[in-house]
Amino acid sequence: MDTTNLLSLVEHLEDNVDELEENLEPLLSAVLTTTTQKLPLLDKAKLYVLIVYSIESLLFCKTNFPSTIQALIAHSLSTTQRSQSERSPSL
Repeated sequence: MDTTNLLSLVEHLEDNVDELEENLEPLLSAVLTTTTQKLPLLDKAKLYVLIVYSIESLLFCKTNFPSTIQALIAHSLSTTQRSQSERSPSL
């Protein structure tokens, strides 16, 4: 894996997270009961389901993402070291 590609993917992820924070700001700045009072019953239920799903997804990412990143970094480092050792002449 090319490290420049990994860096561009991380930058893209950071941009997406920033955009998500901006879009969620109106929802997160108000108290949830204030937001849901204005909604019809079906939309209120949909919102609660989406919130629960979002929390579950965040917990899943929190528990699984660090090991995935560590594996990607280890693979990238081993590939880089292998390519460097192939290029350098042995003494």
